[in-house]
Amino acid sequence: MKTLKEQISIWQEQKIRRADGNQRWYKDEGEFSPWAPSVTTILSVLDKGIGYDKWLGNSTSYESACDYRDLRAGIGTTVHNHAEDYNNGLEVNIDPPDEEVAKYMMSYERWYKDMIDKHISIEASEIKLYHPKLPFSGTFDMVTSYTFKDKLCIDLVDIKTGDYRKSHELQLTAYAMLWNKVFPDYPVSNIYGLYLKSGWKKEPNYTFKKLKLEPELVLNACNLWSWMHTSARGVSPGPRTPKVYDYKFKRAEDMIGVVDEYTL
Repeated sequence: MKTLKEQISIWQEQKIRRADGNQRWYKDEGEFSPWAPSVTTILSVLDKGIGYDKWLGNSTSYESACDYRDLRAGIGTTVHNHAEDYNNGLEVNIDPPDEEVAKYMMSYERWYKDMIDKHISIEASEIKLYHPKLPFSGTFDMVTSYTFKDKLCIDLVDIKTGDYRKSHELQLTAYAMLWNKVFPDYPVSNIYGLYLKSGWKKEPNYTFKKLKLEPELVLNACNLWSWMHTSARGVSPGPRTPKVYDYKFKRAEDMIGVVDEYTL
């Protein structure tokens, strides 16, 4: 049996296609492989809670709320990219300087060193997962490994720059279900949310929260999302092909003579 690193390396050589837009979809290169929506696309069917509703209602406008949401999402993406570089041994240069991002990264560095002290290895980062027999797909942040009682344990970790939400349980469970299909020799032992902090005063800190595996709830969410997005004619959802428009217009020379002839 190949080692975990060898299997991950072989898997990452495959081409997983991605279609973006209002939704995100993945598929492999198989001619008859179906497109699968991303885990986060599926989980958009869940209610975000009263806290979100109050925040949205108290915003000066929907547009300003969206601008702030996109700003926070951008910070999260930046932290994820820096964490991936850090895992790969690259120098992380926060440019332009941003104190909040720097404090998130200092918290991440603290967590990373704590894992090394506990003899926990980070095997890979940002792995695209797709399996034709599962109705969802996606990219998760990290997989770690360690030995416990002579057994190799595999944990999936997702980085968060916000607070814990119950939907995180389903998100990580979906990634674990995908992982177990793609890497059946190395099944997932646990799933964790790594909640980085940026508001600390004295020293970097984080919350490393073990989450509960909820495979039945994931499939329920998939069924509900699919039902919500199936058209009245029964057409199942799928990635949209953007329309192609002409952006250059010029009167053809051969049309000029025709127009002049009829004009005369």
